[in-house]
Amino acid sequence: MNTSNTCILVTRPRAESLQIQKDLNAKGYRVIQAPLLTIKPFLQKPLEGELPATIQGWIFSSSNGVLHTKRVFSHHPLFSSIWSHQSAIAVGPTTAQALKTSGFSRVIVAQPHNSDGLFQAAIDTFEPDRGTVIHPGNLHAIGRIVERLQQKNLDARHIPLYHTQSLPALPSHVIRAFRDHTLTHIMLFSIQTAQTLLQLVKKHEISHLLSCCSCLCLSHAIKDIVQELPWKEHAVAKNPLYHDMCELLPKF
Repeated sequence: MNTSNTCILVTRPRAESLQIQKDLNAKGYRVIQAPLLTIKPFLQKPLEGELPATIQGWIFSSSNGVLHTKRVFSHHPLFSSIWSHQSAIAVGPTTAQALKTSGFSRVIVAQPHNSDGLFQAAIDTFEPDRGTVIHPGNLHAIGRIVERLQQKNLDARHIPLYHTQSLPALPSHVIRAFRDHTLTHIMLFSIQTAQTLLQLVKKHEISHLLSCCSCLCLSHAIKDIVQELPWKEHAVAKNPLYHDMCELLPKF
């Protein structure tokens, strides 16, 4: 199949979408951007009075959490000397790579790649009375990881560094692309993005237009959210990595 006949809707936040579009265009695919989430940062620098006296490790539910942790904490004198050398648990390979790129040297990948995997990895890695386990990231953390760890007598703490805003409506060019059957594939990289898409499709009453579009999901949890929609087909990446998402696309 000629890749030029493939038109992909990329739904990631703007910065990530631009990089994905560049890569997909280089492979010969057409791309339409529709960032369904906007990331709004909170802290510009760490608030000294709010930091625990001793940190024993980190938990990351997303690569965005890693990027904003580096933005906020990398200038703190303890970051490069101590914190970045402590155990950091990543929800999956993409987050693990972001941690390594950001300077973390002891990275553990949760198995499975979800909140349950993060919880179990934290139980296996951290100990009570050894310091605080920090879970930085989105204001609305999923999976109740901190609460579950506290129930196991770990000093765990969530630090919100950003929050996400869902797009209130689909852009007109996206609805037009669905109506014209221009879109052949849509890529979904997060649970919140999938939830937003489901809500907007129902809001605009365009579910019937999805029958010509294949839905590519980074995880089974994402697929579970959108599988009620009448896609041409839906598929899940072998591993929760962008490269494996691309393996689901048509080839020459």
